[in-house]
Amino acid sequence: MSPPSKNILFHAIPAWGHKKPMIALAVIITRARPDIIVTMITTGVLYSKIMKELKSKLSTQEYSQLSSRIHVIDVAGPAVSPFEPLAQFGPAYDALCNSEPITCKSSEQTFSELPPPVVAIIDPFANYAYEHIHATPRFKIPIISWISAPAGSLLRIFGPASLGSIVDPSLDTDAGLKAARVQTSLAPSEILTEDKKLPPPSSAPATFKYEISKIPGLPPLYIHEWSPQINLLSEGSNLPFLGAVYTRLSDGVIIVSNSVYEKEPMKATKSWLEQIGKPSYAMAPLSLPKPRTQVDSDQETLRFLDSIEEQFGPNSLIYISFGTFWWPPQQEKLVALIEALIANKKPFILSHASPLAAKIPDGLLTSIKSSGIGLALSWSPQETILHHEATGWFITHGGWNSIQESFEAKVPLIFWPMGADQPLNAAVLGLTHKAAFELIEVRSGEDGTKPLLRFENTGYNPTFTVDAVKAEVERLLVRIDGEEGRMVRSNFRELGQAMQKSWNDGEEGRMELNEFLKKFVDGI
Repeated sequence: MSPPSKNILFHAIPAWGHKKPMIALAVIITRARPDIIVTMITTGVLYSKIMKELKSKLSTQEYSQLSSRIHVIDVAGPAVSPFEPLAQFGPAYDALCNSEPITCKSSEQTFSELPPPVVAIIDPFANYAYEHIHATPRFKIPIISWISAPAGSLLRIFGPASLGSIVDPSLDTDAGLKAARVQTSLAPSEILTEDKKLPPPSSAPATFKYEISKIPGLPPLYIHEWSPQINLLSEGSNLPFLGAVYTRLSDGVIIVSNSVYEKEPMKATKSWLEQIGKPSYAMAPLSLPKPRTQVDSDQETLRFLDSIEEQFGPNSLIYISFGTFWWPPQQEKLVALIEALIANKKPFILSHASPLAAKIPDGLLTSIKSSGIGLALSWSPQETILHHEATGWFITHGGWNSIQESFEAKVPLIFWPMGADQPLNAAVLGLTHKAAFELIEVRSGEDGTKPLLRFENTGYNPTFTVDAVKAEVERLLVRIDGEEGRMVRSNFRELGQAMQKSWNDGEEGRMELNEFLKKFVDGI
């Protein structure tokens, strides 16, 4: 058999939520096509995590086979910011195109004579990568915009104003897009993002009619419901702007979602992209299961889970995690949640991996440790926890990676959304599919504490206080153990199973992957 001759370049900003599904797609592609290799340009921030993901998700035999065709190259080391352009991308790209040696800074391995890439799958937030490829006519290759979120979010944050987007309509004109592209070369603090164009918020009179977000196929929400929490992020506010610009400058789009999850939003997204000349491909879920032959090394967590299952039975534990980045802006509401769980003798694990959790109260950690039913972890083996028989529910911010992992483990969700695509995910799963719960009283900030459309004329008026959080958690614990909880669990399980079938022969994910490879790799 001749050596692989077709190289696909992968690159995303150093954010795990963007990178993790890329790893799954790289595995799926190399499994399907022995003639293809994948080259993933990354940094030291995520290199070890990427390698751990591959080694833990593949059997020893398959890792040995695929590692010669999935090349992960750290070009910058660990001292990089996700909000700054990666200066080392350009030289690495040029070296790849010239089949020159590239040395990985983390492993010190040198990759030599790799075939030049034929297509690049690039995070639209990595505008520097788009610009370098566009500025290199000799080695210009098609760029596919990597959307690691559902289609409904793409429409809201990147799409056209005609479909309910926050994007300035001028971006859909040649002059507007050209001007926006120039603007992306400014320092992040200088970019006039959409939120900076809006007038300062003011208190609305009692007769004020809140504007409803109108995105095809999504549950009706007030526009302010997309901002359920105080924004703690000072950096990265220009990322939606970059995404909107460079999705439009791409040659195609991969959307990490499928029509099972969001039929109408996916249809509308594909129709819009087709109108502006961008072929699009729905590929999901993108979360690799662990081989059954592997044993997890986190023995402390496993011992705790085994003990909880023995004492309380299967599906008894609530896992709480807001990912590696997000964290509740009002920690007193998290304390209220934990206190309610302890008072009701409901077992739980709290993961506090976010850098925003650095000031977690010592008293809270002490209470968890002394409770006998709680475990606090600064880093948690999330998929190990989700796949354990003791785990029954997952309180999550609602990041798309966490949702896909939950589908794989069949553990239903309780949402505590913070921002980005999370409010959409909570609404789609909770309101459309009836396959999740959502905590409401935990909302914060001026937008987060405004009325919610779903409660109009119901008599329920959230107050968003600590006492209201405690009362809501008390009600929730009754709901998840009752008939409603059983219905939600069943709906979530069925939805996850239906999504996974997307990778079967003849189904959406498999067919669209084949179409992508046919057009951009095989040139047919």
